[in-house]
This record gives sequence, structure tokens and C-alpha cells, in this order.
Amino acid sequence: GSDRRKHPRIKCFVAVELRVNDSPNPIWGNLSNTSAGGCLVETANPVNPGAKVEIGLWVPNGKIWVKGFALSGVVTRSAPANGVRVRFDSMPSSERDSLRQFLKFIQETTRASHSESSYIQLLK
Repeated sequence: GSDRRKHPRIKCFVAVELRVNDSPNPIWGNLSNTSAGGCLVETANPVNPGAKVEIGLWVPNGKIWVKGFALSGVVTRSAPANGVRVRFDSMPSSERDSLRQFLKFIQETTRASHSESSYIQLLK
């Protein structure tokens, strides 16, 4: 198809915390899809392209932080939310590990709620 991505995307709906350029005030967002190469987060606050972004994900035993940077603000169809595309850059292996845990957690969560989400899709 027309998907030029190297990594398959996981569609999801997970609340995440964004830290932009080391700001002490997090922005809350919703992760709407993710892959090993990057993700799309819907937020109420636009994020400037080129900003350094850390995405925090709550997992049962704490929080996983994944670093990336904002490629572009994108207005998602679900107005009035904005979205930010984040690219995960070439990371040291320690951070790759967080990314693996991050993706694994999202995949498992998404699989668990899949029956629900297919119902939600019907409502759209």
C-alpha cells in the first residue's frame, strides 16, 4: 500500500504525559498510534516542530520514558485536539530497551482492549 513506514504501527488509545524541551510542566495527551520509529500523540496544546519530547507511559510498576523529537504538529480529525508526530531517534541501547518495553506494553494493552475498541470503531 501507500504506507512508506519501516515499522508497522500499532493503533492505540493510551494516556501519556509529554515533557517538551525539559519543561517542568507536563502536557497530557493521548497516544493514538505508535511504532518503533515514532508515534502520534493527540494533545490540547500544540508542540513546536523540532522540540525535544519525552513521552511518559504509566505501567503497573512505574513509568517508562521514551525520548524523541517533534516532527510536526498535525491537526487530527477529532477537533479540537492537536496532534504531534514524534520521531524516535537513533538511541543508545539503554533507551532502545525502554522503547521495547513501551511498545510491548502498548501492544498488550491494546490487544486486551481490542474487543472494546472494535466496538468504539463502529460508533465513529
